Amino acid sequence: MYVNEGAVVESCISQALVSNGYRIHFYSKPNSSLKMDFVISYKGHLTALETRSGKTKISGSLLMLTSGDYKVERGIKIADGPVGVDGHGILHLPLFAPCFFDIPRIETAPSRTPRK
Repeated sequence: MYVNEGAVVESCISQALVSNGYRIHFYSKPNSSLKMDFVISYKGHLTALETRSGKTKISGSLLMLTSGDYKVERGIKIADGPVGVDGHGILHLPLFAPCFFDIPRIETAPSRTPRK
């Protein structure tokens, strides 16, 4: 029986982020292979978050988004591997890490007094 482990991992990461109060976004560039699993605001920085479940740990999209003309300030790769920061400044974290991300401060717009 075939199980799409990537989809399962992405679903679990999505649930962990949403449960911790993050607004999650997906990015895909039209007519390109550039895509990102999640784009979030993490500790006040626009952050691209890539999940990897299989043996392939390379993420060209993550490198492109964090080093190109895009406004992404940080990159995090969630995978089954060692914790650390690589030579490109990408933070590598284990699969369970998003469960423990700091809960973001929800900023709300000032309330408006209705006109009479």
